[in-house]
Amino acid sequence: MNSGCTNPDDAAGKFPTELFHNTFADDSMENVNAPHNHFQQSLEEFFRPLLEIPLPNDRRYNKGHLWIKNDSATTATIGLDHIGAYFLRPVVSIVLPQTPCRVEHNSPCAWLAMREGTIALRPAVSGAGIDANTDLVDHPYLLLDDPYSSGWILRIADTAPSDAALLNADEFSQLVNKEIAAMKERFSAAYGRLQPGVGATMYDGGEPVISIHEILGRKKYFEIISRIFSKA
Repeated sequence: MNSGCTNPDDAAGKFPTELFHNTFADDSMENVNAPHNHFQQSLEEFFRPLLEIPLPNDRRYNKGHLWIKNDSATTATIGLDHIGAYFLRPVVSIVLPQTPCRVEHNSPCAWLAMREGTIALRPAVSGAGIDANTDLVDHPYLLLDDPYSSGWILRIADTAPSDAALLNADEFSQLVNKEIAAMKERFSAAYGRLQPGVGATMYDGGEPVISIHEILGRKKYFEIISRIFSKA
C-alpha cells in the first residue's frame, strides 16, 4: 500500500514461564513480593538484547529511531534502527510514500500499522524521495529482521540534514541507554498499577503470562513504546 509523503493514511521479550510457577506462602513477605521481583528480573531480560547489539558506525541516527546512510555525495538511504524494530513486533503492514515525493524534516515519511495503532516514522532530513522499498509492502518482517540492510525504507536525493538532530553511533548509544532506563520505569509503573488478581501473579488460576504484551496488555504496551517515535 502506498501513500503520498505528507498524507498518513514481537522481538517482544518473552518471560521465562518457570518464573511464574511459584507457590506463595501466606505469611511470607518474600513470597508476597515475588511477582514484582520476577517482573523486574524479566524486564532486565527483555531489554538485554538491545544493549548487546552494536549500532553500525557507517550511518547516523535520530531520536525517532531512524538512521540515515550516505550512498553518494547527493543521495542517502533511510531506515529503522534495531531498537525501534525490537519494540514494534508484530507489524501488520507498512504504508510507504509514492515516489518521487518531497520528504520534510520531522514529518512522517512512512507509517507502520500494528494491531493497537499506527506509528509514524519521522526523518531528521529533508530532500526528494526517489525510491521506496516496496518489498516491505509484501514482506514487512524485513523491516524488523534486517533493519540495516534489506529492511531499508526510503532513498532520498538532495538531502538537507538537520545536523543538530543527527547523532553518530556513540552519541546515540548514550541516548538509548537513558531511554531504556526511562522505559523500564514506565513499564514498572504500569505493572504496579495492575490489579493483584491478574496477570503473572497467577492468583486467578489462569495460564502463566509469558510476555510483556500480556502482562501489561497490548494497549498499555503500545502507549509506552509509541513515545520513542514521536519526534525526529
